[in-house]
Amino acid sequence: MQWRVLAVAACVWIAGCAREPQAPVSFGPDAEAIIAAASEFNEASAARDVERLMALYHSSAIMISPNGQWMNPGDIRRYYEAMAADPSARLTVEHASVTQVAATDGLAYSAGGYSEIHAASEIGQVRISDGQAVRVWRREDGAWRIVVETRTPQSVRVN
Repeated sequence: MQWRVLAVAACVWIAGCAREPQAPVSFGPDAEAIIAAASEFNEASAARDVERLMALYHSSAIMISPNGQWMNPGDIRRYYEAMAADPSARLTVEHASVTQVAATDGLAYSAGGYSEIHAASEIGQVRISDGQAVRVWRREDGAWRIVVETRTPQSVRVN
């Protein structure tokens, strides 16, 4: 439910920020650049490369955790450093099922599924969550960067 609210909010934000009435587009070079950045995110995550991951975030980025905690760029860095140090951790964000761009204002959003694995507190077990990820993107220094991100789990299990 939370991801739907954020997706709608992102659409309203993008539409409301337009200088000229313009429908967001889901194709073209800007959408392709966002899709490429999402692929880069998965490659950097698999490589446990915190610097590459952080390069994909806007300088004023926030991440909203499933428990409602708002994380600033320093918190986001610590989150990925903890994931990089956890040998069982994996994070994969699917190719977005929706990518909308208001290119004249340098804003976009994408939404799609994700899968995240972390060590659980129980020895030898892992926590697996699957759900929906929503990202709001903004142009910074000529590149699309994540400015707001949230992941809403739809299933969580410990194996």
